[in-house]
Amino acid sequence: LVEITPDGSTQAVVLSGEVELRELHESPNQITSGVRLTEGWSSRVDQRGRIQQEAKPVTAELAARYVTSIDKAAHADSAYRRLVLASDPLVYWGFDERKNTTVNLAGQNAWHGKAFGQTEHGQGLFGAGLKLTGEIKSMGGVMSATPLNFDKLEAYTLEAWYRADRSHIGRVLSLDAVDPAAQLPPKTLSMVELSDDPRVSGGDKVIRYVHRNPISSFRGEGKDIFSDKPSPIGQWVHVVAVKVGDTLCLYVNGEMVQESKDDQPISTKRPMTLCVGVSAYAITPDIASNTSEFRPFAGTIDELAVYDSALSEQTIQAHHRSGRSFISGSIEGSTHSVVVIPQRNNFSSPLLNSED
Repeated sequence: LVEITPDGSTQAVVLSGEVELRELHESPNQITSGVRLTEGWSSRVDQRGRIQQEAKPVTAELAARYVTSIDKAAHADSAYRRLVLASDPLVYWGFDERKNTTVNLAGQNAWHGKAFGQTEHGQGLFGAGLKLTGEIKSMGGVMSATPLNFDKLEAYTLEAWYRADRSHIGRVLSLDAVDPAAQLPPKTLSMVELSDDPRVSGGDKVIRYVHRNPISSFRGEGKDIFSDKPSPIGQWVHVVAVKVGDTLCLYVNGEMVQESKDDQPISTKRPMTLCVGVSAYAITPDIASNTSEFRPFAGTIDELAVYDSALSEQTIQAHHRSGRSFISGSIEGSTHSVVVIPQRNNFSSPLLNSED
């Protein structure tokens, strides 16, 4: 039907029962070919927009199967967004609504995001996602354009989907007190990252959730908990961190993997900057004492939300099911999303087994 490139520069659109190619960005070099289905026959559209007739019939069963897959993505995005907004997030970034360096909020609040450093629009869980290289020389991320007020807070929840490109130490998101004018290191209230578990030497990285109050710049302070297994590589992971009362909880793919008691307070009078994809040291890199403090994430981050309340386990599981229901019908870890390219003599067989 249409090939979707890894960076999400093209996508399939269903109009009046037909499928046609649409560019999301001005990058015609990314477009390989597209196919319009007409009367059960295929017409190939080349890069210059010329229609080349193909004498290969396309069965109605095959067409319906992939039109349904494409339509499913749009419905899944809408359903997931409704679930998140029903939980009244303080911040919700789907990374689809972006203009220049601004990441717009998919809600009613005013906390938009501002991209800095090197970031890309990649293929996200639904639509676009925040694509990052994980390299110090090309690190980048997104920060809240204005600080968030966490004064008199009784609970909070951090939620995100990510897909790591490799095993590494990388920051998914954090809440930090940042004061570039004072040239002081950022002080962290909370963060979720891929990291080393001090109880396990070497190997793949696990998911680490940290809460520090009083807020601090030092690794040894605060309370941290870890996932019980390494984070998968090349697969979408749903991570949720909850702090309520004297309890910390870490959920991975809808399951609580670690719970711990923590009597540190939640509220802080310092305004918090939400930083995604890299540590807050990257905002003021000259302050860092060494490059290990940057922690650039390598992969894609999507559907990020921050709540000034504690999501229930049932709600977290509902969010995970909604996102996972779409992933289970796609090609997990593939460079393509929804793909059918009718060729002159045969179909590209590896791409026909998306349900597998």
